[in-house]
Amino acid sequence: MNLKIQSIQIDADDPFRNDLLSRKAEIENLSALICNVNSPAVLAIDSAWGTGKTTFIKMWENSLKKQGIKSLYFNAWATDFSDD
Repeated sequence: MNLKIQSIQIDADDPFRNDLLSRKAEIENLSALICNVNSPAVLAIDSAWGTGKTTFIKMWENSLKKQGIKSLYFNAWATDFSDD
């Protein structure tokens, strides 16, 4: 028995193909926002554990790449070696 939920497959050609939560509008709005900011800014994606933040970011990353916009994905949890 497999109790771990499998990650949603994100297609590079169509990042929203398997998106059952209709994230496309939010990603398009955030993309427009970050493309029009002229000064330093911080954007936080905050939600409870297991609510789809990583999937959202991966979809957004692929959407930006498809538009030719450079992006960088950095997983702070994967590089956190602290015990607390």
